[in-house]
Amino acid sequence: MWRAYVIGNVYGKRTAMRDTKTYPTYDKAVKSFKVKNKEWMKMNYSSDFMKNSKFEYGAIKVTDKYKAGSEGNADLLRYHESLKNKNSNIFGGFTW
Repeated sequence: MWRAYVIGNVYGKRTAMRDTKTYPTYDKAVKSFKVKNKEWMKMNYSSDFMKNSKFEYGAIKVTDKYKAGSEGNADLLRYHESLKNKNSNIFGGFTW
């Protein structure tokens, strides 16, 4: 099972937020959360705020334990950033 999350820039600070539901696959989790977040943001924020948030989506296995609340979200953000840094090197692991 997978739990989706979103990373966004909220008032100048990057934050993570997790979905309450779980899904059988990574892709289903992310797709569902994108739809939910888009609808929620339309209802509550302006389109400029949504653009500036620069949302990034992902999902974690339910067995990956992150505490409830802001401490767990901060850990999840660090995890997401570490994945981004690993995947950003297009030269197959070479460092310059």
